[in-house]
Amino acid sequence: MERNQSKTTRFEPEEGNYIFGEFVENKLTLRTDPFGNCKLYVYRRDEDWAISDSYYNLLSFAKEQNFQLTPNIGHIEAQRIGGMMGDQFISFTTAFEEVRLLPQWQSVEISSENQVQFHTIALYKGSGEYMPSLVDFLNKARSRMKTWIEHPRFTVSSDITGGIDSRVPLAMIANLGLEASVSVLSKPGDSQQITLDREISSEMVDLVGFQHLHAFPSFSQTLTFETWRERCLGLYPVFFVRSDYPFSQQRLTGKTGELYRNQYRKFWKDTAMDTIDSFRSKFHTEAGFSKAKRDFLATCEELQTGYFAGVGIANAHYRSFRNRFHFAQDMSLEFYSSREFQHAFDKLCPIQNDDFYSIYHDMIRLLYPQFLEVRFDSEEKDFSQHWSHLTSHPALDEPDEGQVFAGNHPEFLFENPVEKKGKLRAVSLCADIVENINEARENRRIVDMLLAHGVEDTWSNIHRPEDLFSLGRKFKPIDLLLVYHEFFSSVGQD
Repeated sequence: MERNQSKTTRFEPEEGNYIFGEFVENKLTLRTDPFGNCKLYVYRRDEDWAISDSYYNLLSFAKEQNFQLTPNIGHIEAQRIGGMMGDQFISFTTAFEEVRLLPQWQSVEISSENQVQFHTIALYKGSGEYMPSLVDFLNKARSRMKTWIEHPRFTVSSDITGGIDSRVPLAMIANLGLEASVSVLSKPGDSQQITLDREISSEMVDLVGFQHLHAFPSFSQTLTFETWRERCLGLYPVFFVRSDYPFSQQRLTGKTGELYRNQYRKFWKDTAMDTIDSFRSKFHTEAGFSKAKRDFLATCEELQTGYFAGVGIANAHYRSFRNRFHFAQDMSLEFYSSREFQHAFDKLCPIQNDDFYSIYHDMIRLLYPQFLEVRFDSEEKDFSQHWSHLTSHPALDEPDEGQVFAGNHPEFLFENPVEKKGKLRAVSLCADIVENINEARENRRIVDMLLAHGVEDTWSNIHRPEDLFSLGRKFKPIDLLLVYHEFFSSVGQD
């Protein structure tokens, strides 16, 4: 509303992390941002339905209304799949049969009679021409970054490594001449890779004149238990101590570069059927595997409606699940893609392998080509000798002055409650989780159900908050225990 009052153009959803809703002819339409970084969850059973951008709050509402919640045994047994594939959902189904994740190319229309319909949104927009789409994207992104960095409310930092992904936002900052306004962060440590990263990072810092920090900023703060539960429980069960920055402290990374590479190359087989069959040994029962397989294959059928055929089901799955639940956790602003540019890239460059860094070379060449003269941490990232798509160097526009729509409005402002700073700031969060674990593991009905489906009782080794700190993927069984203890209704299946 604040944006529309100051603009003459109609708002069209673009990159970001938000839910977009509008009333048209007495109907409310809800959808996510185009990349699905924010998410919508839908409960449906018979005539009952509910929609929320919080999985936890949706389940809480269903419980209050005495809606049935039935455990999904396919989801339970799939928790033994790890890595990029299994650290989050593998299908649009969730831990409960009645609740599903809405694909980012669907919208929900709610009528004045409280009837719901689902519609497909065009995932691709723009001409599909590579060079014009790239230039338009960089012009828009530079304008937004300049507006953001120069706004007095924000302090901006950016990650820097010896690779290529993180060079794109840095090249954009250098192109704008704003290097004095942004500090860059190298990961602390003394391993061989980290040492190499810092050596190469120093070469780029010296080239441009950034302020180089060798430790992460101290303003990182741990989420409260309530916020962690609302954002993470049942969704991304690889436990780590979630941290947030205050809204005034924003951090850039190169993380969304993985949208344009085949991240599933090491395990994805020729077909979706072959892929799920390769995980058969992870499942405890034939019933659990059959249910997970049906859900997974149905999801892969849906994925074909959202992307160009050349993208492939593996990359479509990555963009629809791993990217949304892993990288989109941070709710940070990124300047890496747009629907229009993704459209052009997908038409031109069907992704075939891991090591495809072409578009980053093109972006850097247009923004700050000196970065391509600095060595990379591995040879495959140097595309200068075998990628010649960008043969011209069009001039970028002078960046426009924009506006920041971030008043005291909850729809624009993510001011999460945080715990105290310091080394032990995570203990309070973990203490609350341990308290919930202690209660849940006394629920024999839930424990027996999980054990019957091959879930390891990792909760039995949790006695103090520090026991959670390095749990990693071993937290997945605990995540199931906590979710089902709180929400498995008495009318669900046994």
